[in-house]
Formats: sequence, C-alpha cells, structure tokens
Amino acid sequence: LLSAACEIGAIAGAARHRQALARYGLQLGMAFQIVDDLLDYTAETSETGKPTGLDLREHKVTLPLIHALRHMSPADRGVVDRLFADSEPDDELIAAVIGIVDDCGGLEYARRRGERFADDAADTLSGLPESRATTALRQLVDRVLTPAHRIGLDDRGEIAPGKRADLIRVRGVDDLPVVRAVWREGERIA
Repeated sequence: LLSAACEIGAIAGAARHRQALARYGLQLGMAFQIVDDLLDYTAETSETGKPTGLDLREHKVTLPLIHALRHMSPADRGVVDRLFADSEPDDELIAAVIGIVDDCGGLEYARRRGERFADDAADTLSGLPESRATTALRQLVDRVLTPAHRIGLDDRGEIAPGKRADLIRVRGVDDLPVVRAVWREGERIA
C-alpha cells in the first residue's frame, strides 16, 4: 500500500523518481508492519487502542513468532501449540507465549529487521533532490520507528508531533502522511 501510494505520487509529479519512491514506500511499509507486529507484543492498550497480544489471540503468526519458533525448546513449542489449539486463549497463556518469544530472541530480531527496512527506506531517498517533501519523507522514516508519537504535518508541510494522525492507526491512503507530504500545497519532488 505504501509503495503504491509513493509510486502514484511520483507518476503524477516526478516520473523520473518513480522507482526510487516505490522502493521507499515498500521499505517504509515493511518497517511499519514490523513495528506494528512488535507493538502487539510490547505496547500497552492505551498506546495502540488494541489489547496486547491481539495477534496471538487471533492466531496470527508474525515475524517475532516466526523467528522465535526456530529457537524454541520442545517444551516452549508445546506452549505455543496450546495457544494455537485454544479457540479463546486466556491472558495467562498469551503472556506466556509473549515471554517465550522474547526469551527466544524474536522481539530483538524483529526490531533489527524493522530498523534495516527503515534504513533502506532512508537510503533510497539519497538519490532524490532536496525539498520539503523529501525532508518530510525522511522524518517519516524516523517516526515509523517511534510509533507511539502522534504525527501530522505542520503549516510548512513538515511532520510535527501532536498534529493529526496516530501512525499506528493509519490504515487508509487518505490518512497517509506520505501522500500529504508529497502533495501539500502542490509541491512535487522534482
């Protein structure tokens, strides 16, 4: 979704940067998804608006668990299997699996992968001309790694804390800060 939004912006205003912006969006989207996956294991309900462990409760297998599965003891794997066999796992079982995933390095692995995707997104921007839009896109990379901050655009079109969208809850293209950063006051990356 982020790749398509960035690519569409390039098609409409800076076609020669289409490939770079599509790659930026892909890398940023991957970083965002991994951070979202991590938040399911680590964030409080007040930060995300959803209960901790919701993905596990819904039997979703995300990157932290995928990595941890490779490093689990048979006993730990049995706990995970019990969670997935239970149609309504309780909070205690969810907490046990979160602890296992953390102990097996799943959270740290996912954090490092998210940071690599974010770094790749930032590196992709190095070939673009400097503008307020590219500055906002760089700032967005940093904000993805700190998703509890509320973000929006200030009067200059730059990302500023406390304005309009909680990045964790950004789901639709109309709310996507990248789109607003590129199109604010008709500015184009060119």
